[in-house]
Amino acid sequence: MTIGGTNISTYGFFLSEVSGLYNRQARKRILKETAVEAEDIVFTGENVSVVLVGEFTSYTAVKIGIDALLVRISVERAYVFLNYSKTVTGFVTNGAKVEVNGLVIKVKFSITN
Repeated sequence: MTIGGTNISTYGFFLSEVSGLYNRQARKRILKETAVEAEDIVFTGENVSVVLVGEFTSYTAVKIGIDALLVRISVERAYVFLNYSKTVTGFVTNGAKVEVNGLVIKVKFSITN
């Protein structure tokens, strides 16, 4: 997985889980009557959940890896899932949840466009 052109392994993480990558976007109902014109069809945002895991050798490496990853996901919009041949453009809207278990870190976040 790359975030803004940088592979997540650069920060010491790997992709553990991804969901919602191939879900079809639902149509949003904005008119009382269903319309079929292109300008009347509006889709809801795509929502992809991602779990990244990193195993580090020291607490200094943990801090550097988490800081670099969190800064990157807060400013980037392009997320490329290499193994799935899929690109998602969007923002991390609800922040990231970081779970620390010794030197193993799990980062969960959702990308919404």
